[in-house]
Amino acid sequence: MSKRHIVISVDNLTVKYGGFVAAENISFKVFSNQVFGILGPNGAGKTSILRVLTTLMKPAHGKAVVGSYDVAKNVKDIRPLIGVVPESFALYTYLTARENLLFFSKPYHLAKELQSKNIERVSAILKIQDRLDDKIITFSSGMKQKISIACAVIHNPKILFMDEPTIGLDPKIRRTIWKLIADSKEKMTILMTTHYLEEAEQMCDNVAIIDQGHMVAQGNPLELNQLHSAQSLEEVFIKCTGEE
Repeated sequence: MSKRHIVISVDNLTVKYGGFVAAENISFKVFSNQVFGILGPNGAGKTSILRVLTTLMKPAHGKAVVGSYDVAKNVKDIRPLIGVVPESFALYTYLTARENLLFFSKPYHLAKELQSKNIERVSAILKIQDRLDDKIITFSSGMKQKISIACAVIHNPKILFMDEPTIGLDPKIRRTIWKLIADSKEKMTILMTTHYLEEAEQMCDNVAIIDQGHMVAQGNPLELNQLHSAQSLEEVFIKCTGEE
């Protein structure tokens, strides 16, 4: 097995919207072919961190490197390397699944032959071949999420960002997406956000627990369980989220 290297490095990252601090002094590293989870409740700052890492906004303070590129300086170098699955569907509802895939592949200037090959490949993986020529408006939430993932990986990115990829989905679709994530990390590095403790434990090699914009704990799930015990880790999460 080849030695893993750092793919994402975040050092004392602070994200602001005007005077509001969404995340403060966040630091972590993500290694190649790893699933890294940012775990926390709604409003914790997870999506704000992703917005910086995916070059949609610049950090107020600190530094973030994706691949070998600074997110504040090398936007054009980073974007071809990454795929993004947003929390809310960003699909064109009156286009077909195939038309959406063709549209989202255009910025990467794929040759037509490779474009067609990639559509066939991701469709087979996600089992959406029989719905490629149906309009998005006819799809269930689970099916829309499959298409969103297909659009994000159509260009074979090295790094995949997923924002709450299973929120609101039924258990069967959640398990399908979990399997996809587990299978995909052999070919790419994945950073996902979630507010499901079970999902983080099931899917992630390492996690960072975020609450109110601050790092609460980080490590791999086994280490966190050993350090805090499963019960106290659950209590930390409940305290953050307010869930019972």
